[in-house]
Amino acid sequence: MYNRLLNHSDLVDFQKEVDDENYKERFPHRDLWDNHPDAILKWISILREFKSIGGENLKVIDLGAGPGSLPHIISSLGHDVTAIDITDIDHLIHQSLVKMVLGDVLYELKIIPPESVDVFIDSCAVTHFDPSGYSQNTGWKQVAEGVSKALKPNGKFILSSDVDLNATDGEFITPQRIIEIMEENDLNLMHPYEVVETDFDEPWPVVTLAFEK
Repeated sequence: MYNRLLNHSDLVDFQKEVDDENYKERFPHRDLWDNHPDAILKWISILREFKSIGGENLKVIDLGAGPGSLPHIISSLGHDVTAIDITDIDHLIHQSLVKMVLGDVLYELKIIPPESVDVFIDSCAVTHFDPSGYSQNTGWKQVAEGVSKALKPNGKFILSSDVDLNATDGEFITPQRIIEIMEENDLNLMHPYEVVETDFDEPWPVVTLAFEK
């Protein structure tokens, strides 16, 4: 559906869905719904990509979820969701069935049984997983390797991330470099990447990408 940079027109569309579905009240967050339009871009684009997959009772893992609302929305659709974060797993969503795991994503990926997960999602957390000071894209590469190992055949990895359109190495990198790293680990785009200009840069442009094993 996406596999491209997002724009303000997407934000207007996504905000309408947030309002129509009453997400802010049903799945509250401390501040991201109201003060971070980039969070809405990431959460809703991932959610729409996820819904397009279809399937029932999928095993889903959110990498670096923190107190974010997205895993709880997906869980409410009847899926088995685990959310992992190393620092903050407290949230404001009562009666959620999401399994919250306080742990290091890079470690947790190593102990997930091979070919056991239907879908991984990530809303701009992979950028913070690099233990080498944001050099050589070590974090991105470790995540790609771990996700590829843990996904079932034809499993999906849906991510939305801030990107730096001029950097191929570091915390924020180009969409094309992200795609290269995933492809090196047998994760291929579900449909071609669409090269578009973006008018969203607060503080970084946002890309949403969907890969399949």
